[in-house]
Amino acid sequence: MVIVTFKAGRLGNRLFHFSSFIVNSLEHKYKLIYPFFDEYSEYFSYLDGKKINEQKIFLSFTKTKPLDKLFKLLVKGFFHYKFFIGRLNINFHFIKLISLYKEDNSKTEYDLGNPRVINNWGKIFFLNGWLFRNKTDLSQHYNRLREIFKPKEEYLSKINDLIIACHQKGDIIIGVHIRRGDYRTYNGGKYFLDDATYLNRMKAVANNFSVSGKKCVFLICSNEKLDLANFSDIKFVLGDGHLITDLYSLSQVDYLIGPPSTFTAWSSFYGKVPLLAINNQKSKISLTDFKIVDDL
Repeated sequence: MVIVTFKAGRLGNRLFHFSSFIVNSLEHKYKLIYPFFDEYSEYFSYLDGKKINEQKIFLSFTKTKPLDKLFKLLVKGFFHYKFFIGRLNINFHFIKLISLYKEDNSKTEYDLGNPRVINNWGKIFFLNGWLFRNKTDLSQHYNRLREIFKPKEEYLSKINDLIIACHQKGDIIIGVHIRRGDYRTYNGGKYFLDDATYLNRMKAVANNFSVSGKKCVFLICSNEKLDLANFSDIKFVLGDGHLITDLYSLSQVDYLIGPPSTFTAWSSFYGKVPLLAINNQKSKISLTDFKIVDDL
């Protein structure tokens, strides 16, 4: 049994983090408890029911919410206690504790797909850290992940309407994720780009298709209200601003641009959409610069 005690940022981070453990548990057929995805489970029919539990994957310790909340606080507090800062690999008979802190800082990954990493699946493992990965199994179980993280029908219907609206305005749909909010301060504001920068990149992409007579329409999604007058030079459809609708509508476009983010990375991975991460540097854009994300 594996118990994950790390809360990996926001939705994009947690989708990739959780996925690495899901595919590993499917591959090795062990019980997985991942208690830090419960706040998003309501958006996914597979997770908001009993199907995920049939795979021996659980989003809580118990069925009692108060007791489950107590367990979360205990395990989270235990691994954040100063005595455990640094890398741990401690055995207490049948319980094993593995915590990654120095590795997170140095970007050293912990490959769950390596059979030498965890060699005794009969034990109870508490795993804490961001850089647990399983790239090999991630691709092998891609279809299962698509099923597990498929949004509920109410969101799929809205996404379908957005894509239809885009097709009515152009031949090629370019998804644009304008990330604001926390990006004002993240990494010193390095990826907090103004509307003019986004518009410049959008026009550069459109130029790649104009030579063949194809018209681009842009599906613009943002976590902040935009001044739409700044985009009057292009044809666009505005996303509805909902976390799930934006994330998965961007997985249905033809090409995708946005600042470096696990949000757009998941859209690319889930929908097999070529993605280009943009920044403030001025450069020409070629379609060969776009790549489909197949792992994180």
